[in-house]
Amino acid sequence: MQLDDQQTPNLTSTGVNGATGTNGAPGGPGGTGTQGPSGSDGSCGACNSQPGNGGTGGTGITGGDASAGTTGLDAPDVIFQVTNISGNFLVAVGGGDGGAGGTGGAGGQGGAGGPAGNTSNNCTQAANQGAGGKGGNGGKGGNGGNGGNGGTVFIYYQTLTPGSSTQLVRTVGQGGAAGQGGAAGSPGQGNGNSGSGSPGSNGAPGSNGTQGQVQFVQSSNTSLFI
Repeated sequence: MQLDDQQTPNLTSTGVNGATGTNGAPGGPGGTGTQGPSGSDGSCGACNSQPGNGGTGGTGITGGDASAGTTGLDAPDVIFQVTNISGNFLVAVGGGDGGAGGTGGAGGQGGAGGPAGNTSNNCTQAANQGAGGKGGNGGKGGNGGNGGNGGTVFIYYQTLTPGSSTQLVRTVGQGGAAGQGGAAGSPGQGNGNSGSGSPGSNGAPGSNGTQGQVQFVQSSNTSLFI
């Protein structure tokens, strides 16, 4: 059950929320393709071989995987002493929420195509720059942390004002959200390219913790209320 802005628990026993996972590092760029071979002159104004096209750029490096969110802490078992319960008495219990998984690193850009080979005196046919390299794949998103477990809260009270009510709220530590996969790397610049990489896969969401418990115990033992 969610509280509205006007409701504030009278007593609270909750675990600390987990931390968000760290993001994956982005992948580095691919290397530039090698330069094509230069034209090779023969004798008497002949051409042995025309300049060659540049080599294809290297594939971008895959982005780093993100780390998982940490688990929410369990709520401790605690005892509260209340002299009199009146009105709408709210008690908030439950484990902390799990941390969200980090985002995967983006894939690196593909390397540029290598430059065309140089012409020579007798070999003047122009060559092309090499194709751009493929973009790197995105890193995997981190898993969400599990929610913490709720503890047991004992509330000892002496009197209960007629017409008063007790209400239990926030009883379950929520699992953390799944981290998103990293973006696909873009292809490198060149004469054509080898395409983009693949986006990284998402992590898995965390599981919820177990429900907290509250026990109200009426007691006339005044030593509990010192």
